[in-house]
Amino acid sequence: MVIGRYGAMTIQEVGREARALLGEVDRGGGPASERQASAGAMTVREFGNLYLAEYAEQHHKDGWAEARYRASQRYAVRSLIPAA
Repeated sequence: MVIGRYGAMTIQEVGREARALLGEVDRGGGPASERQASAGAMTVREFGNLYLAEYAEQHHKDGWAEARYRASQRYAVRSLIPAA
């Protein structure tokens, strides 16, 4: 765990931050518990598909949700391919 970069914080600031982090760990928090909590979180793709399936189809004109889904898939693929 990194608290800060050398020279960016004083010794006193680092000590305060370290004590705060230790207190958080004592209360059950910390990086490991945050990773564990986010492990079951929904991905952006899952959220987008859920939105299109459960909200967009009911609240937008016919074909809108399908067109948005296709556009999102094209954009996602394009953003993953590095520029030449």
